[in-house]
Amino acid sequence: MLRVVWKSSLAFLTALLLTCAGLSLMSPARPVAASSYSVGGGIGEKWWSAGGPNGSLGQPVSPEFDGLRDGGASQMFQGGTIFWSWPTGSHIVRGGLLGKFQSLGFESGTLGYPLGDEIDGLRNGGAVQMFQAGKLYWTPTGAHLVRGAIDSKWSSTGWENGSLGYPITDEFSNLRDGGASQIFERGTVFWSGWTGAHVVRGAILGKYSDTGFENGILGYPTTDEFSNLRDGGASQVFQSGGVYWSWSTAAHMVRGAILADYERDNFEEGPDGYPTGDEYQRGADAYQGFQGVLKHWYGQWGQYADVLNDSYYDYYFSHL
Repeated sequence: MLRVVWKSSLAFLTALLLTCAGLSLMSPARPVAASSYSVGGGIGEKWWSAGGPNGSLGQPVSPEFDGLRDGGASQMFQGGTIFWSWPTGSHIVRGGLLGKFQSLGFESGTLGYPLGDEIDGLRNGGAVQMFQAGKLYWTPTGAHLVRGAIDSKWSSTGWENGSLGYPITDEFSNLRDGGASQIFERGTVFWSGWTGAHVVRGAILGKYSDTGFENGILGYPTTDEFSNLRDGGASQVFQSGGVYWSWSTAAHMVRGAILADYERDNFEEGPDGYPTGDEYQRGADAYQGFQGVLKHWYGQWGQYADVLNDSYYDYYFSHL
């Protein structure tokens, strides 16, 4: 009888001690990671929500690094790194996005802390992750940062599903007048504080490249492309001129006094049509051919002349 009472008392005492320790006889305790590093706090909660040691992150491979920017912390795992701060919470960064984040200085660099986990399943197997100061986009060709006004312009085109596609470079900053640009799969976005952000692409981008981009005679774009013009053409306005393109004439720059006269003639919609070549200068004079006219600017007198006769047009250019 005494033996039964003793066994019952021992079982009760054992149960009481386990309950006080936060464990239960009715359900097993969480598995302990087979690692010499402990995981706790907000980082631990994120780790367990991702499956703990049996999830995508696997085992911890470093201690927690605390005392980071804004009082944050991070910890490395086999499958990625968790970053935590009071304002942003805990989020996982891994793979190509983690490599890019590292190259930018982690949380102390350009981007700050992550605002969410990776969003995958994008076009062509891509992924994106949001940070305090921008976004990282990844495709099999690499990871790139997009931010600020260029990101807003890209957003207006439909991000990676739109006309520009994915970024293929990071932002080029500290350009002329403090501007910036970024190259995408199907075009380039140029930004300055004076002109805003605008897309340049296709044959117009090719002509803009020939002139030296923002450092050349045209400066920055001040509009996006105007498409579906006469004969399926397109045009774009820059700080110091315009570029006009059609299938039959290719892309050509028009500027200065000749552009002013072209505007008076209603651009490509008028009798002049599209430019057929770039401006040619001889002394103080300037010449430019269009589908319907040869424009001659007499710089010495500040006057225009439109040469309309085809035979004289050919003779004129053959003697320049």
